[in-house]
Amino acid sequence: MASIYLRRKELAAAMQYYADDIGAIGTRKLHAREYAAANLDWKKNSQDLPDIIEIVRRAGKPDPELKKARCVTKARCTLIRKF
Repeated sequence: MASIYLRRKELAAAMQYYADDIGAIGTRKLHAREYAAANLDWKKNSQDLPDIIEIVRRAGKPDPELKKARCVTKARCTLIRKF
């Protein structure tokens, strides 16, 4: 529990830094982009992206029974609005 508190405190401190020095955001953003372009292999790092997207897409599919319940609820709401 203490580590979560410390991470929140560190995050708050980092956010405060940028709130206090808005100009730092642009500079840091530029440096991060330059570092990424020079040091990261985007083609290699993105190879698994289609598989990851598919896994997330499948995980987000609603249960068929839940889908039926939503349809029934939607139909009821539509009927109520008509009257």
